[in-house]
Amino acid sequence: MQNQDRPLLYQFKEHAFSNDAKYAQLYVACDTPLHTHFDFYEFSLVTYGSFINEYKGQQNILQKNSLIFYQKGESHSIMIHDPESIHFSFILRKDYFESLLAKYFPKQPLHTLGKYLEQHLTSQQTDYLVDLSNRLMNNSDYKTKEKLAHLFFFTAFTFCTIPMQTTSNTKSSQLYIDNLLNKLNNYSYLSKNVSDIYKDYPIAKSSLIALFKEKTGYTIIQYHNKKKMEYAAQLLNSNQYSITEIVYMLNFMSLSHFAKLFREHYGMAPSEYQRLHTRQFAFKYDE
Repeated sequence: MQNQDRPLLYQFKEHAFSNDAKYAQLYVACDTPLHTHFDFYEFSLVTYGSFINEYKGQQNILQKNSLIFYQKGESHSIMIHDPESIHFSFILRKDYFESLLAKYFPKQPLHTLGKYLEQHLTSQQTDYLVDLSNRLMNNSDYKTKEKLAHLFFFTAFTFCTIPMQTTSNTKSSQLYIDNLLNKLNNYSYLSKNVSDIYKDYPIAKSSLIALFKEKTGYTIIQYHNKKKMEYAAQLLNSNQYSITEIVYMLNFMSLSHFAKLFREHYGMAPSEYQRLHTRQFAFKYDE
C-alpha cells in the first residue's frame, strides 16, 4: 500500500558513489544481513517504517528517524520489521572520514568515540538529512558534491554525538547540560571559544545559558573561565611552560586578559603564583 507522505526520493535504491569513491549513498528497502565494513564508517538513517538492528548479538528495534553510527570493523545487520521499510546509509571511506573528523571535530579523537552511537531525531532533522542526500545524489558538479558530502558528515555526526530532543523537556535539558559539563570538564576542550560552544547546541543561546546557570550556579563563561584558571594553575605548578605559552594554549587573546582573570581567581598575578610554587617546591626538596 502506498503512503502519500513518502517522498519520491525513496524510489531510489542504488549506490551513488563519488567520483573517487570517498563515500557512497545507499537506499535499502530490504534486509541487510550481518556484515562488516573494514575500511568504512557508516551512518544509517531509518527513513520509513522500522528495522530490527543486530549489533554484538543484541537486537533492538529502530523506529523511523533513528540515526545510527557504526565504526569500521563492527559487524551489524538491519532487518525489515514493518513492510516497505527503508533505511538510508551514508558510507565514508576510512581515510576520508578520519580527515573530516580532524577538520571539523579536532577535539574528538577516534578513540573517544563509542563503537556504536544511536540517536532518535526529530522529523525535521531527518528531513534535512534526506534533503542533503537528495541534493548530493542529483548534483553533477564535483565541487558542490564535495561541499554537500562535508555538510552531510558534519550534520550527521553532530546529530549522533549531541543530545537531541526527547519526549521530556526536563530530560532533554538534563542531557544538554550534562553533555556540556562533560566537555567543559575536559581540559582538551578549554581552548574552544565560548561563541563556538553555543553553536554546538541546537537550542537558543539564552535557553542554554539559563539551563546551565540553574544546574551549576555559574554562567557558561564563568564556568569555562574557572576551568581555564584551574588548568592554568596546574601548568604553572609544573614549571614546564612560560606564561606566554599558557596564554597561547588556552586561546586567550592577550596576556593582560589572562592575568586579570587569574588574579580574580587566585588573588595574585600568574608570575607571582609560579614563583611562589617554585619556592615552595625548593623548600620541600631541601628538606
